[in-house]
Amino acid sequence: MRILSVLLLTLGASAAVAQQSAPADLLEAEQKWNECIRIRDVKCAESYLAPGYTLGVAEPGTPLLQTQRDRWLANLPGYRISEMHMGDKLVRVYGDTAVVSYPYRQQANTRGVEVTGDFLVTDVWVKHSNQWQVSLRLSSRFFSTKSTDTK
Repeated sequence: MRILSVLLLTLGASAAVAQQSAPADLLEAEQKWNECIRIRDVKCAESYLAPGYTLGVAEPGTPLLQTQRDRWLANLPGYRISEMHMGDKLVRVYGDTAVVSYPYRQQANTRGVEVTGDFLVTDVWVKHSNQWQVSLRLSSRFFSTKSTDTK
């Protein structure tokens, strides 16, 4: 429930917090965790995960796909990223909880299935024993559509 509350607060917030005001250790954890994913290092990635970690993947017209921590870690070795780009981050910190959102582009495949594209990634971090751990990642995929505007 706390995560849902934080997400709702984030959606209702008005102005962006400058990246410079975000805690350096949070931004470092975000960067290092994504590097663990890129190089498919399961032990490294696991060190950044909260016990109840869940990945939620949204694509237009489909139900939210949810992958729990153990399954996500088991799938990581088969997730091959050949190119990744993380855009500017929008960060909100609420005590020991933080939300980090950013546009993300990757060229990747998982077990032969192409997962290349543009995404909006939102990570919810919680501080445990003075260390940031990610408890939820929401990844929303963008699909380009042809404009019907004839102006």
